[in-house]
Amino acid sequence: MRFVLAILATLQFAAASEVPSGHRVALLIGNAKYEGFTLAPVTASLDRVEEALERSGFIVTRAENLKGEEQKKTAEAFARGMPTNGIALIYYIGLGANVERLGKHYNLLRPVGEKIGNDGDYRKWGLNMSALFEVFQKESGARTVLMFADASWESPIKPDNKNVVGGLRAFAVPAGGMVMYAAPSLETVPVPNNAAPTPMASALAQNVSRLEVSLKECAEAMAKVTKGWSAGATEVGIGTQTKLPVADSLREGKSAGEGFVNSLGMGFRWCPAGSFTMGTERANTAVTRDRAPVKVTLSKGFWMGEHEVTQREYYAVARRNPPAGFTVHPNAPYWGVSEAKSITDFCKKLNDLERKAGRLPSGWEYGAPTEAEWEYACRAGSDSAFSFGDNPAELG
Repeated sequence: MRFVLAILATLQFAAASEVPSGHRVALLIGNAKYEGFTLAPVTASLDRVEEALERSGFIVTRAENLKGEEQKKTAEAFARGMPTNGIALIYYIGLGANVERLGKHYNLLRPVGEKIGNDGDYRKWGLNMSALFEVFQKESGARTVLMFADASWESPIKPDNKNVVGGLRAFAVPAGGMVMYAAPSLETVPVPNNAAPTPMASALAQNVSRLEVSLKECAEAMAKVTKGWSAGATEVGIGTQTKLPVADSLREGKSAGEGFVNSLGMGFRWCPAGSFTMGTERANTAVTRDRAPVKVTLSKGFWMGEHEVTQREYYAVARRNPPAGFTVHPNAPYWGVSEAKSITDFCKKLNDLERKAGRLPSGWEYGAPTEAEWEYACRAGSDSAFSFGDNPAELG
């Protein structure tokens, strides 16, 4: 059995201000203070990109001068914490290199505070870009991953090893991903001697809005400035931004379809109070149930889950994976819930987590929707057999 959560509003709350959707999340990493060397434009570049991303609705996390394990853990935690179907953007500025080992190539982003004298040290401490994409694919709810590596510098710190090459190497970017470098593949650019934002930082900041329309359009506009290599830039963009209510001031929605994202990245849409005819007189076997219609009034609105509870979301709450034999993917629905107690336990744990996070005020709770709430939400104001009409041939 699959189920969809609804947040049931039991009290009226005052209106709150709105913040951009949690579906757009960015991680900025800037490494400047290397041993015997400082990369001057890091701070200004981070400032420039951060300001532009926040204007475009991204929730930004910023980290600077990270050591090896700290850098890896920060990036992987960011990936694992992505909202379902979210847009992840990573901007890195610091040193980087391509390392070859036994015929394999690794694009590695260099941390600070680690002595890196050969290719083994680089592979041990560097952030592997391909490995990070694997974390996004296997353990993240992200729909799109955008990675901008401002790391093609002529590094004054050169490991004594021919297997370490300056510049990042082109690689096969997984579906749903886009990568862009600050220079062509395996090429480097001189380290700037001033603290102004880098060309890549400025180009990204100027073209963030293009991401909504077309990733390719954004990459091409940036490449006119940086000449950088890119891959995975599709004609399709990330879409327009949705405004969501502040999570720690949860309230009733202002209009049907308004969005809300909780602390676990689960998306919900507002269903206002109203009346509808439940059931149908149509003798059509394609309709889920053929039963006598009845007038139903829902006196209170509620937040309905955008989709079935995903495996990532279920595991984040209940620490359980689907039973054997079911499709396994972080964004796939969680299958195999066959007992009402399992649903009740899941909702109880979710309520506890959200209350501890301070995002579920008194009078609100998570629960499985009633049959009436489910049909009301699915009809979306229509009185036809389906929300889009009566023709079953139009079903996806």
